Formats: sequence, structure tokens, C-alpha cells
Amino acid sequence: MKILMVTSEIGTIAKTGGLADMVAALTRTLAANGHDVRVVMPRYRFIRRETMAGHETPLGVPMGTSERWCAVYETKLGPETHPSPGLGPIPRATVYTIEHDALYDRDGVYGTRSVPFFEDNALRFALLSRAAFQLCRALHWIPDVIHCHDWPTALVPVYARTLENRTEFDSTATFFTIHNLGYQGQFSAADAIELGIPAHDLEKAGVIVPTGLNFLRGAIKSADCVTTVSEGYAAEITTPEFGFGLDAEIRARGDGVRGIVNGIDYDEWNPSTDPYITPRFDSDSLDRKAEAKRSLQTEFNLPVDNATAVVGIVSRLAVQKGFTALCGPNGALRRIADEMPVQIVIVGTGEEWIERDLEQLSAARANVAVTIGFDERLAHIVEAGADFFLMPSQYEPCGLNQMYSLRYGTIPIVAPNGGLKDTVKQLDPATTTGTGFFITTLDSDGILDAVRHAVELRSVSPDAIDKIRLAGMAERFTWQSSMEKYIAAYEATAARVRAAGRDGISP
Repeated sequence: MKILMVTSEIGTIAKTGGLADMVAALTRTLAANGHDVRVVMPRYRFIRRETMAGHETPLGVPMGTSERWCAVYETKLGPETHPSPGLGPIPRATVYTIEHDALYDRDGVYGTRSVPFFEDNALRFALLSRAAFQLCRALHWIPDVIHCHDWPTALVPVYARTLENRTEFDSTATFFTIHNLGYQGQFSAADAIELGIPAHDLEKAGVIVPTGLNFLRGAIKSADCVTTVSEGYAAEITTPEFGFGLDAEIRARGDGVRGIVNGIDYDEWNPSTDPYITPRFDSDSLDRKAEAKRSLQTEFNLPVDNATAVVGIVSRLAVQKGFTALCGPNGALRRIADEMPVQIVIVGTGEEWIERDLEQLSAARANVAVTIGFDERLAHIVEAGADFFLMPSQYEPCGLNQMYSLRYGTIPIVAPNGGLKDTVKQLDPATTTGTGFFITTLDSDGILDAVRHAVELRSVSPDAIDKIRLAGMAERFTWQSSMEKYIAAYEATAARVRAAGRDGISP
């Protein structure tokens, strides 16, 4: 199939979170399986143009008040790899970056430390969405499917149903993946003039709401197919508790919203070959994990002691990730550190109040180590060396770290929601079967109880802990499996669009 990925971030080129990992992994897997998959995204300031090939002809993108002229640069996704000696390289997808300095020549993707959300983000990402169609025209390449991701590209299905409704894209299916319904792209009604879409079409497409504009709502109502990144999350967002005001729109799509759980890269996250960890190990040499734990303790200047359980967290530091219950004078982290024979290791960056609280906790407790900022090497060291990995998320569309943890024999302690309950099997105390511990109530007491249960089981029954570790290491959530589900959905959606055409607004 011919597939265009439209995204605000991808892989090592531009990354702020898990969206970049998902888009990169799915794109690589599609390309490796012979599909013609291409990517379009902005060229932010930190994406150096000298590392890419430039297109001679500029790209004209008609917007609401003017035509925006853009340069186009291209590169390949990821390094060239060979599956085995004697075989050719695995095909790599082409990534096109759209250069428009007035909007993209900035240090951040969505904002910066001092300006968390750029005031002109509506125009910045409307330009990307419109440019996707213009780029395809310039390449003389019309995809079978345009797959877009989260609110920054949510106008793609809207443009497809309005300005592109009677063009060469009439038979191109639009596919929209919700990575996090909590971020919707909500803007002032005054921004509508820059989109270039007549007001009555914006209203029909669902973009106009009482408070102004809601990009994500437009995609939910306009895309030919809507997916989320796990089956559990697909069910949860139909409810008011997890629907963030859009649960009615999700329910109205019926079975048009499906969940496809993310995979992980088992080459990158492989304890037997991981270049970041010492020593390497696998399920046949699980005793070496204790050495990886010693390496972690040394790295974070903690006392080297295998008898003490290490609880790891690698996370975006945000309320969604459970830090309201973790932080503060009565938060779970202080209570765990004070009441149990544990060490706590945290790596992450995010909301300033959380960073400040964690730094204060680390300064006051000898058994707590905190690194503010994201560090790929440290993330691997924590996954390899910790005994348990804590994820008390208020909601979790998919989550990746729990799957990394399973791979490394690090037992997840998770909130039973979204993708966490899809990928972690709750421990059965009677049989010690399962791959992790569930937190029954998402408050300080509930988190404390779950961690205490895990730590006590480790103390009284090391054999049970090893059994749980090995069960987790045997689990597989591959991108090949996820990709096959995406291809089936692409094919079914594209066939429906080709047969019926795209007439009006209703998907």
C-alpha cells in the first residue's frame, strides 16, 4: 500500500514523547514489509537542513489569508540495517520535512520551557496538515491512506472532507490515531480565519465548539477510521470519566473506533544485546540481573545492596502519570521511602512543581535518587537494574515502559487502566501466575499497598519473584503483530472509501 504518515514528531528526528516512538516503529515495520510509506513533518530549528537533501521547487500551501511558501527537505528514517549477512538492507521510509521559518524555526516542537505552548500553534499545525496534500501533488504520488496522529495533524481528515472532497484525494482514506485524548488542540475562534475552511464546513466537520475550535473533535467526526493505541483505552474513552468531554463523539462512531496496542522494538530493548547496560543478560542468565542492579545503584550513587528492593520510575513528570498521589508531604513516594527497605530511582522531566518536589525528596532521603531530564542511557539502566517499575497513571492510552520492564525482568506495578491492563497480567497470589501487580486505588494508600505487597513477596519468596520475572520476559508485543492489524484496518477502510467515495462530511 501507499501510506503517508503525517506527524508532529518521529523517532530520533524530533521527539517529545511516546508518539514519536510509535510513529517511527510503525513506519519502519511497514517499510520493512514492502509498503511504500512516507512521512511528512515540520523542519524545526534543531533538525539541521545540511543533513538532508533539498527539493529545488518550493511548495505553495494555500491558507486562510495567504499562500505560504515552504521549502522541502528529505531524509531517511533510521540507520541502514541488514537482517542477516548476505541479504540486502531493509527498506527505509523517506521523511519529508516542511520548512517555513516564520512558524517552525524555533527551539521547541509545541513550545519551550518559558513558553510551554506557542500562541500560533493552530496555524503552525494547520499548515502542516494542508501541506501534506500539496506535497503529495508535488511528488505526483497519491497515497491509499493518510495516517495522522493526535491533535497537531487532526485537520488532515477535515481538509480531506472539505477542501479536498472533490480532488484526486477523493479515494484516499484518512486514518486518525488518538494517542492521548487529554490533549485536543483547543484554540480561539479567531484562529479559524487562518485555516482556509469556510465556517459552515468547519461547523459540519465538528471543529467549531462553544469555546472556539477543537481540532481533535474535528478528526473524530471526519476521519474515515479512528483508532487508539490499546483496546482498553478504546473502551475507556467512551465513558465520561476518560472521554475528556468527547465521549459522546467517540460513542457516535460506534465500532468505527478500534484499539490496536502498540508494540515495542525488541532489537532496541533487548537485555542480551543492550549497549547501555552492564552486564547483559537474558532469561537463561537471570542471575546476572543482580549485577545490573549493582550497576544501577552505583550509577545513581546509592548503597550497593541486593537485599534492598529498587523501585524504578522513568516517566514524563505530569499529573496524568500519577504524580499527584506520588508527591507532596503525604505522597506515596515519601511514605515508601520512609516505611520500606527500598531504594527509589526516578528519571524524567515535565511539570516544574513535580520536578521541584522530587528534587527536594531526593535531597532529604538517602534512598531516593532523582535525575531531572530525559536520558536514554539512564532509562535502559533503570529498566535493567530495578526490581520493580512503578506506573500509577491516572489513565494510560498504551504505555511503553511496562512492556520494556517485562522484557528486562523488572516487574511492573501499574494502574489497571488503558494499555496497562492490556499488557500486564495481574498476579494471582494463589498460583503466583501473572506478570505484575495492580494498584487497586489510585491514591497514596493504594500505591503504598501495591508496592508493599511486591516488596514483601520479594522478601519471603524469591522463587515466586523469579517465576513472575520469567513470565514477563516471555511476553511479546511486536510491531509486526501490530502492523498486521493496521494493514487490515487500512485495507478495509480504503476499500470502503473507494467503493463509496467521500461525499459530504459524514464518515
